[in-house]
Amino acid sequence: MPADLTVNPFDASRLLGTTCFVGPTDASVTLSGESVSGGVGEFVLIDTSPLLVFGRVSSARLPESGSPVAEVQLLASMDIESGRVSAGLQKHPKLGANVYSAHPDIVRYIAESAPGGGGDTPALTLEIASVPTADQTNLRLPPERLFGRHCAVLGATGGGKSWTVARLIEESLEHHAKLILLDATGEFHTLQDPRVRHVTMGLDDGEPNAQEVCFPHAELTESDLLALFRPSGQSQAPRLRAAMKSLKLARLAGPELGSLLRNGLVHKVASRRSVFEDAEIAYARQLESEKASFDINLLARQVEEECVWPSGTLVGSEACWGPRNEDEYSNCISLITRIEEIVSSGDLSCLFDSRHKKTLPAEIESFLKSDSEHLLRISVRPVPLAHDAR
Repeated sequence: MPADLTVNPFDASRLLGTTCFVGPTDASVTLSGESVSGGVGEFVLIDTSPLLVFGRVSSARLPESGSPVAEVQLLASMDIESGRVSAGLQKHPKLGANVYSAHPDIVRYIAESAPGGGGDTPALTLEIASVPTADQTNLRLPPERLFGRHCAVLGATGGGKSWTVARLIEESLEHHAKLILLDATGEFHTLQDPRVRHVTMGLDDGEPNAQEVCFPHAELTESDLLALFRPSGQSQAPRLRAAMKSLKLARLAGPELGSLLRNGLVHKVASRRSVFEDAEIAYARQLESEKASFDINLLARQVEEECVWPSGTLVGSEACWGPRNEDEYSNCISLITRIEEIVSSGDLSCLFDSRHKKTLPAEIESFLKSDSEHLLRISVRPVPLAHDAR
């Protein structure tokens, strides 16, 4: 056993019983010990020399005859001599192998050990939990173990997910970390601390002290708008993409479009194509940007303008767009109505009405530059679930 682990994993007083079934990821244990219960949730060690198999009791039952039986989920393996811990199973237990209740110090050691074991003791750790059977035995992990790649907190309703996230936040703040918290339900509004900045996406009457912010639609991408407006693939999506491109070009080229530009819209019915195509070439690089940098309030009407025949009569020697394509327009009416409804929705003013409001990107930049603030909490509770807006 490693020098920093002084308890005996094979303490006879902690013997639960022996394995009576072994599967790929679980085992059944006939309970015969007298001093330990083998209750649901208890951590156990299975003697698989030269390894220990670490598991947790997932259920227990009392057969009509014979001893109680516990079902154990097999989680990890530990080399007895070196203390090296590996996720999963390096070796399956044998039938009849002894099963022991895991001492809290061993549970802590396995939980805190990096996969593969070894390495120096981390200089900085976060206290995140305690062993269920021993509140005084705390579990600590270095930040890179938690946040180095991906970290998920999973559990049933009421299982303690929010408490765990709050614990991670509190521990991180103690070490002056910079955190951004997306609060879907607004439940973390109780984090009242001078190191915490609270903002809400849209107006939230339940948080009068939080800063209302918006996320300007120009910061969205065209892919975001396609997801928001949900055009059908064959008829509506091409017209919507064309409309976004036309409005971007209207903003970029402006007067260069001449008579094509009418009240901010690109008028295509029976208009010369060459002016538009020349502007496309001149502003090709800017048009490649995914950002939705155009007047969103004109989008529905520009979709109407895109419902034209691709060619019509010549003006001199120049090609022109044809008359309005009534079939395409009929196919796009539902899209046009949906765009108008979403853009004018008061519930989505945080996206489509950014006048006189601070923007979320600006708040993030300000937070990152602040030396005194360490948590930016962004509540999206005011944003409706409809239209996949969140």
